[in-house]
Amino acid sequence: MRLSSGVQKACRPLVACLFLFCCLALQVNAKETAPELSASETIDRVKATALAETRAWRILLHFPDGASESVIDDPTFFLSPDGKYSPQTELEVTLNAMLAPIGPQEDDHALCRYPARTTWLKRQLAIDDSNLPRPVCSNLQKYLDTTNAQSASLLFPAAYMNSPASMFGHTYLRINGDYRSFMLGYAINYAARTDETNGFEYAWKGIFGMYKGYFSILPHYAKVREYNGMEHRDIWEYSLNLTPDEVRDMVLHIWELEEHYTDYYFFDENCSYNLLFLLEAARPSLQLTSNRPLWVAPLNTVIQIKEAGLVSDTRYWPSQSGRISLLAEGLSADDVDLATRLARDQKDIAYDPASELPERDARILDLAAELLQHEFDKQRISREKYRDRLLKILTKRSKLPSIQIPAVETPIEPALGHASSRISLGVGLNRGKFFTEIGFRPTYHALEDPSPGYTEGAQIQFMNLRVRWYPSIDEIRWYPNLHGVKLQRLDLVDIVSLAPYERIFQRVSWRVTGGFTNILNRRDSDKLVWQLVSGGGLTTRIGSNAMLYFMPDASLFVGDIQDWSAFGAGFTAGVTANLSFGTRFHSKARLSWYPYGEFRTMRQVESSLSLPLSRNNALEFRHSYIAADRHDKHETLLLWNHFF
Repeated sequence: MRLSSGVQKACRPLVACLFLFCCLALQVNAKETAPELSASETIDRVKATALAETRAWRILLHFPDGASESVIDDPTFFLSPDGKYSPQTELEVTLNAMLAPIGPQEDDHALCRYPARTTWLKRQLAIDDSNLPRPVCSNLQKYLDTTNAQSASLLFPAAYMNSPASMFGHTYLRINGDYRSFMLGYAINYAARTDETNGFEYAWKGIFGMYKGYFSILPHYAKVREYNGMEHRDIWEYSLNLTPDEVRDMVLHIWELEEHYTDYYFFDENCSYNLLFLLEAARPSLQLTSNRPLWVAPLNTVIQIKEAGLVSDTRYWPSQSGRISLLAEGLSADDVDLATRLARDQKDIAYDPASELPERDARILDLAAELLQHEFDKQRISREKYRDRLLKILTKRSKLPSIQIPAVETPIEPALGHASSRISLGVGLNRGKFFTEIGFRPTYHALEDPSPGYTEGAQIQFMNLRVRWYPSIDEIRWYPNLHGVKLQRLDLVDIVSLAPYERIFQRVSWRVTGGFTNILNRRDSDKLVWQLVSGGGLTTRIGSNAMLYFMPDASLFVGDIQDWSAFGAGFTAGVTANLSFGTRFHSKARLSWYPYGEFRTMRQVESSLSLPLSRNNALEFRHSYIAADRHDKHETLLLWNHFF
């Protein structure tokens, strides 16, 4: 039905009113569904719900459970001047920063600088993005696109004795994209920034927090080159069962941490401990940073994440030196020398493989290629020379048949070894006098301890304490006022590195010991003195389960002895072996001459046999003989060692 023009004109005011009413209704409805955010009202809601004290928020600020301050020391990490000590203040300032107008540098807005915090707050407070500023976070978006985070793995490079920072191993994370490749992805690493090459200076500064530690992000292949090639370190990979959303939350938190420092402490706030906050940021229900022990070793971190149920798969990646040693097996010394010259001296590249020995020639060229890669990783040759020399080696190798090279044997996983702390209880005889002994070692491993899971031939002990009680105090001349109790030994540091000498890798073994010990003096009594012993030498393998070592050394004793000091030199020879049923044997003999002070000569033989009862329990039998000039003594000790 068509209305007349008069009726249409009459209806226009009514239609206009209806249209205006509908617009107002829609506007009111829109405000009801997406109310404008008020900072003061939101902060009141936060205070009412005690959101700042929730564990997830404290994790994002790196507040350990029960702690009154964050472990992050860089003030620029916090938006509030009191943020290091007050999660509540930091939350309120963060909310205000989320609502702040966008400045000329959009990447500096809180929504771009602190995406993990702001994302979490939006979830908890149900804040709609339409009520927030919308800065263009170009740097953050580029970071997210580059990492393409889908999954994550924890990497554990094994211990490397010739680097003070790596003696206990290391842990770092790898962020994976859609691919599954060991070399690809991005490594998330926390470490102290230092150029120190002096081990003692590094240890001193590291123990007392004199370094700044930073999180860094770099391509994983660069990290593998550092550990697996340049430092001869095996790597264990533990795939984590984090969901893609949890990995993304962790990646957002990593963005917030980059270039913000924490004071690095060698014993506790180290690479392993700080890494745990990242995993908790991904999954706040984890209890990884709770009850922090006095000593946090990388191995403890690995054990901890496995016990937390985070690990879905484990893989072993042998070091480049391990692959090289395997290739060299079965080749003569002349063949190994030839492969070495092919890798290091370009003029020998004219070598023409003998057709009657194709498998031998193929192995020589494969070894040469690995050695050349090692030379490049050590930065001993330029990239141009590396490419040219490798091309010539591979060209000759392509003319030979492929050969089957056995894989490097997978050792026992580190997380299956004994725990790093140890307490000991024992009984023994000293000169026929009965005594009981208690010992405590915070960390880490001795040559006598069960070896599975630990670097073969490596001993690292800090603060190794042994105290004895002699019941027959009337017959004992030591410390009568302590009712037969005496300090037998306190090793502040006791490190031994038995690295087998090889034709290719000509490693040097070494040792250093510093602390208090009892020695037999010329009056046939034991005296507590300060000792410092250091030496270096060679180690060779005997079969597959034993090693023989020889080390010249120098030693200094200071204490209640004639002239209050003794300085001399000598040598130590020993053998270590893994026997049946996991039994560990270690025997050593030491001969020293002291031209200065009380001593003239000292001879010592000590043997130990350790039998594991379980993963964290072992029985140890130890016997020693010590002679100083005309006096000598025998000592026998039976110990129960418990690792925890």
